[in-house]
Amino acid sequence: AARTLLADAGAEADGLSAVCVGAAGMATLGEGLRAALPGALAAEFGPVRVALAADAVTAYAGALGESPGAVVAGGTGLIAMGTDLRAWQRADGWGHLLGDCGGGAWIGQAGLQAAMRDFDGR
Repeated sequence: AARTLLADAGAEADGLSAVCVGAAGMATLGEGLRAALPGALAAEFGPVRVALAADAVTAYAGALGESPGAVVAGGTGLIAMGTDLRAWQRADGWGHLLGDCGGGAWIGQAGLQAAMRDFDGR
């Protein structure tokens, strides 16, 4: 996928020197990815610097860079992150079992629960 994206952008894979990956659950569930990805990228592209971060962190960086503000990253899950550049705050982003209120999985589950309540006559 990376080679295709590079080709579409008119860039050479040999010129790749750094890679940043934002992945859901990186902070809590990313142990396997942290162990495997740097070696896989080095094997494919040669020596590259690799930065791995939670998807909420890369969403913030992509939207606001080094500026203070807040970002809501919503998809299957949902998290809000903000900073005044002195301290960080977060709301939700606890995964589909514990939170992500307003994310796609939460909306789908709420709909299914409502349907089951209706089916039961409640």
